[in-house]
Amino acid sequence: MTELSTGALVWAGFDGEQVPGPLLDAIRAGKIGGLLLFAFRGNIRSKDQVRAMLHEAQDAAARGGLPPVPIAVDQEGGSVVRVGYRAVFPSAMAIGATGDPRNAERAARAVAEGLLADGITVNHAPVCDVNVEPRNPVIGTRSFGDDAEAFPGARRHLARLALHPPRRDRRSRHAREPGAPSIPERVRGRRDDRDERTHPLHRPRH
Repeated sequence: MTELSTGALVWAGFDGEQVPGPLLDAIRAGKIGGLLLFAFRGNIRSKDQVRAMLHEAQDAAARGGLPPVPIAVDQEGGSVVRVGYRAVFPSAMAIGATGDPRNAERAARAVAEGLLADGITVNHAPVCDVNVEPRNPVIGTRSFGDDAEAFPGARRHLARLALHPPRRDRRSRHAREPGAPSIPERVRGRRDDRDERTHPLHRPRH
């Protein structure tokens, strides 16, 4: 069995509709920890294309005697949709406006199930920034709102999904709820910044 190298800490992106040969070789050799898919790089064209592409990547891992390589995408809903052929859900702000945190979990589960069906196992969502700087349009509707305390239930539901992601594993208490792990994200350096050019790197304040 191939042993994972330190390169397995690295997630790689690529251009085009197929995983390049050298990248497949790196997956098989345990030198790549995961793949990142982007629509603007031409990775996502159709359901059949994505499934065939990812099957090839997982076959490379299997030939190296390794577990399946994680595949990630940023499928937030609203204005950030990378997998366009799947159902599109409202933005986080629209979900937050309903006042019902269960809607956040329902949407997250539906998105996760669709991604997993295509072989995408990690979703870099939702955005956890609070939309507090009116002069910064980057976050906008990607945030649940401008009040950190207004929608705490959504954070609890999504944190549960992130810490205990639904699996197709009979040992999991979520075995009957197939889905993809969710990784809550921050828009790096843009939480409440007025000019990111003068403040390129920031540490979380909390």
